[in-house]
Amino acid sequence: MRRPGGGGFRLYYTGVNARIAQAIGIAEAPRLAGNGSWVRSAANPVFRPDTAWARWRTDAWSDARDPCVLERDGAFWMVLSATTRDGRGALGLARSRDGVRFEDLGPLLAGERGDPIESSQLVEIGGRWFLLFTSGREGGTWVIEGPGLRGPWDHAARRRLG
Repeated sequence: MRRPGGGGFRLYYTGVNARIAQAIGIAEAPRLAGNGSWVRSAANPVFRPDTAWARWRTDAWSDARDPCVLERDGAFWMVLSATTRDGRGALGLARSRDGVRFEDLGPLLAGERGDPIESSQLVEIGGRWFLLFTSGREGGTWVIEGPGLRGPWDHAARRRLG
């Protein structure tokens, strides 16, 4: 995505430590170009989910991946794959005013125990909101229509695409 105020591009990505604890990072580039143009932010990692709702630790496999970031209403909104404290696959939601420091807003959607929810996209088309994601157990791409960016999103209302 374009950096706020222009002047290059920003990429949100998943970083992993030696224990496979995932966290979200940022890389920036002055223009879209080949190798060597992306520089990792000194602020990394910029986000990991709050352990009040998410199962996340630095010393064990922990989910915080697949960031989908959109700019809307003067804020940056991030949807990411996570796992709830009770082991359900989930999509977390975070908000930032500057696109770097994110506030965890908790789970946007929680699924079933042991079924990762991954690769999300949150889009508005013609005034209608859609949350798309993949399921680790069921496979395929799924969609839910909701009333707005923050939902509510009902996992039971999901429909398989294609």
